[in-house]
Amino acid sequence: MSLMTGTASNIEFGPCQVTYNAVDLGYFKGGVVFKYEVGWLDIEADQSSMIIDSKVISERAVLTVPMLETDLTTLNNILITGTYTLDGAGSKKKIEVGGKQPASSAFYQVVVTPISDGSGTLDTDANKKITIYKAVPKPQLGKKYDRAGEKVVPVEFHAVKDTTKDAGKQLFLLGDSTATA
Repeated sequence: MSLMTGTASNIEFGPCQVTYNAVDLGYFKGGVVFKYEVGWLDIEADQSSMIIDSKVISERAVLTVPMLETDLTTLNNILITGTYTLDGAGSKKKIEVGGKQPASSAFYQVVVTPISDGSGTLDTDANKKITIYKAVPKPQLGKKYDRAGEKVVPVEFHAVKDTTKDAGKQLFLLGDSTATA
């Protein structure tokens, strides 16, 4: 009889840091979730009772980040359909939103770095990172003013094909971006 084997150190847990365009997005509440989905078309022929081929018809990668820091400076990083203004004195700020179509050049890299302990220390093992090469932030801005809890702004970062990369490497990467063959 053989025994199941496993390595406890390979089990990941805990929170993370998220950067968008190299800017730390601060605190989150409710957990950051990365999801990758592949849509398949199964090819069946009348002459066979089995699938004879299967083709990828869609790929989606979405990172959902429930942002807890919702000051205007932080929101400016993810409200790409808005225009940020900071007055000359540097104290008054505003973001005006509506009617702006962002160019794909406004889609930036998102990096998720695990935190290795309860004090916010970033994990130094780059093999645990998730990097979305180009992402469009799609915030669901809504604020509820009450005493029952914090104001959380969920933001979905949708991966966009990075055409500067080779096929099979255009959406995201799991692990250390400096790894070479």
